[in-house]
Amino acid sequence: MENKNILRILLAFCMILWASIGVGTRVIDLNSFELAFFRASLALPILIIFLKFSKSPNKMLPLKYIVYYIFT
Repeated sequence: MENKNILRILLAFCMILWASIGVGTRVIDLNSFELAFFRASLALPILIIFLKFSKSPNKMLPLKYIVYYIFT
C-alpha cells in the first residue's frame, strides 16, 4: 500500500512539473531554442545518474545510445 501512495505522489509531482513548463517559458526571457538546450543539458546528467543508481537489471545503456543522446 505504501508503494502505491509513493507512486501516486511521484505521478502528481511529474504532472505539476509538466504543467509548469508553460508558466516558466513566459517568465524566462530566452528564446525556445535556448530554453530547450538548457532543459536537455540539465536532463541528460540527471538521466545518467538515475540509470546509474537504479536497481533495474538492465541499467547500462550501450555507449552508442549515450552518444546519440549527447548529440541530440
